[in-house]
Amino acid sequence: MLCAQADGMQDQAPRIPLYQRAEQLLVSQVAAIPLYQPIETTAVRSRVVGWRLAPTGMTPLNVWQATYMKR
Repeated sequence: MLCAQADGMQDQAPRIPLYQRAEQLLVSQVAAIPLYQPIETTAVRSRVVGWRLAPTGMTPLNVWQATYMKR
């Protein structure tokens, strides 16, 4: 809305503040919409101790270092 209003103006002086307000709204009120939500299943044997996934779906280095298999 603000960008469309600013696009219609010929004079640059009032146009720039409208673009700046539109940019600030994008930064402060942005909404994130995930494009997809992958479903991943991981099976870990009961002998593996200390292994887990981070919320990112990856295993952090410190977890790899602390993971071991019990006998």
